[in-house]
Amino acid sequence: MKRFILLLNHDDASLSAYLEECLRRGEQFVKASGNIFTFKKVPPSNDRIRVVTYVNEDPDLKMKFQMEDYSALMKKRGWKVLFIGGPEDIFDSKRHVFLQTDRTDIHEPVTDPELGKKANKRETRSLIRSLALLLLLLGFAVFFLGHDPDIFLSSNHILFPGIVSFLLWIVSLVYCIKGAAIKNRSSSVRSFSDFLSVDKAVLYSMMSVAALCAALLFDLFLYPDTGKFILKGDNRIKVWEDDLPLTMNDLSIPQNGIYHSSRFSERNGLVMKSRYASEQSFNSPDSTDKLSLLSYSVFKSGWKPGLDWVESSKGLNKLPEDKDLSLILNAEGVHTDGHHRLSVRYPDKLLILYTSAEISEIDVELIRDKLSLP
Repeated sequence: MKRFILLLNHDDASLSAYLEECLRRGEQFVKASGNIFTFKKVPPSNDRIRVVTYVNEDPDLKMKFQMEDYSALMKKRGWKVLFIGGPEDIFDSKRHVFLQTDRTDIHEPVTDPELGKKANKRETRSLIRSLALLLLLLGFAVFFLGHDPDIFLSSNHILFPGIVSFLLWIVSLVYCIKGAAIKNRSSSVRSFSDFLSVDKAVLYSMMSVAALCAALLFDLFLYPDTGKFILKGDNRIKVWEDDLPLTMNDLSIPQNGIYHSSRFSERNGLVMKSRYASEQSFNSPDSTDKLSLLSYSVFKSGWKPGLDWVESSKGLNKLPEDKDLSLILNAEGVHTDGHHRLSVRYPDKLLILYTSAEISEIDVELIRDKLSLP
């Protein structure tokens, strides 16, 4: 049988104790390849198993020959050499040797006590790195979900990895707390599971960050940026030429800019569906020089808290309510600043609209018809 065992912060004594425990359960260690350990079923035994980290003692002699000499010496002393690990670095300066014996009258193999101290230092550094990764993930999640909950809810490839990464984050935090508690123990006796607590914290936190990064990269792949650059003198302006269901021309919004851009995107998730459109005309790349603008999003979801989350994250639910527009648009509620911002709420839909024109000067009923609102 094969078993994956993390080996980041362990020391020889803890790994030896673990393999002996396996042997007492009837699982005999056979060999190791990286973090993959192979065992076989045997009758339970109380044999001693020792793991020795052998460090290169003679730079002029190849490790292969040093290991042959060390193995011969251990056999002569009554130890059976179970397995010799491969090089653990590019210089082949360190290897693991696995020894076993049923004799009680032979001395323990010599080990370097400094290696155990170094394992403790590695554990501390790993725990710090893991906590740093967790804080980074937490900050990113708060920023991402706080600014774009609509993208999170309407993109399955972001939603599901996001949920998985959150669960991994919780598991990582549990192991971080456990690892920190172990560090505060007064006893110097360490078990293999103690080191694994920190190892798992590092592993799961890295997996958590990787899951979110992969989700965002996949989002870029599914929704590539189709805009193109237009060069005008020293200006380099990016514009889009997508077809929109509702345009500034439909709403009689003046368009006097030199450049024109219209962008449209649509996402279909299990929790929410969203359609985003933006149209503008401008004279220069400076965003303050826009002459006209129309931007709107339509969200559809049977999950009311999801629509509430999107509306509240953009601060639109705090705007004054316009009951007259609610009647005209046949909506549950309409919030507007009275000038350029508007949110329209239906039982399963939410419209958010921004425009450079005054809301009172555009045909809101045309908006409802063009966007197929109730």
